[in-house]
Amino acid sequence: MAAIIGELVSILPELDPEGLAFLLDQARLRRYALAAERRVLEEAKDARGSRRLGAETGRGLRMDRSSDGSTYHIVAGGTWKMFTAEETASMVRISRLDLAEAEAARRLHAWLDEERRDFLVDLDIVAGDSPKLRELLALLRETFPAKSPRSSRR
Repeated sequence: MAAIIGELVSILPELDPEGLAFLLDQARLRRYALAAERRVLEEAKDARGSRRLGAETGRGLRMDRSSDGSTYHIVAGGTWKMFTAEETASMVRISRLDLAEAEAARRLHAWLDEERRDFLVDLDIVAGDSPKLRELLALLRETFPAKSPRSSRR
């Protein structure tokens, strides 16, 4: 680690202000990502701190909600991916569209490709017809079912 810091410090005088600003932004992003990963691991260790939603599927895909409800974690084996409540709501809206499973999975893939490509990469999902993507769609539909309209009473 000291060697890396030393090399970085030796290069800094050669950079222009734009390059320095870029490095600072990257360092802040990395610090934020590491802090988020630590929070996920802490929540995973504290079973009382999260609520498991839905059932774990045959391949191990499940969804947990953080104790404060502001984030959701999609867990696949040892991979934990954190989603904000807003991101989760977007995926739920797609899952609730009155579409055939193949089309809903394609739209979910398109949304993830645009908004959370890291999820697709980490779970090795390359296309909308991926079994893992269909499993995610089923998990979303099971965990957040559409409310059925109430029959009107007269």
